[in-house]
Amino acid sequence: MNPVRMAIVLVGVLGVLVALAWLGFALWPKAASSEAFQPSPVPTFTPRVTARAISAVASLAPTTLPKPVVTAIPTAFGVVTSRTLNLRAEPNLQASLVGTFKFGDIVPLVRRDSSWYQTSEGGWLSALFLEVRQTRAEAESYARELTG
Repeated sequence: MNPVRMAIVLVGVLGVLVALAWLGFALWPKAASSEAFQPSPVPTFTPRVTARAISAVASLAPTTLPKPVVTAIPTAFGVVTSRTLNLRAEPNLQASLVGTFKFGDIVPLVRRDSSWYQTSEGGWLSALFLEVRQTRAEAESYARELTG
């Protein structure tokens, strides 16, 4: 947590604790008094919002969304774990379909973008339906286990 947010939270918590403590003492009847209980008026709290506070909070908000991180990986091999897996032109579900793979197929992978892998041919596959291995031999062994 960054220091500005921590300070804002701390001030808020302290303010609540002070208000609760004051309220508790003000409403507590005096032990030695025989008078009827008369609660003290409850104070009102009006927070002061300054330009400095607004600019501090505004500086915490991101101005743009972060770009997806595309990571180049040394050639790895994905084993398809769904009945069919669509190969897409771009790493998103709205991209055009450029091919399909079937259960147990082994696909060379060259890059990862969030939850997508790029194949050596340039298409993209969802990482949800791939089991990735570092070598072709490991991928073939895993594919044999899958297909029995």
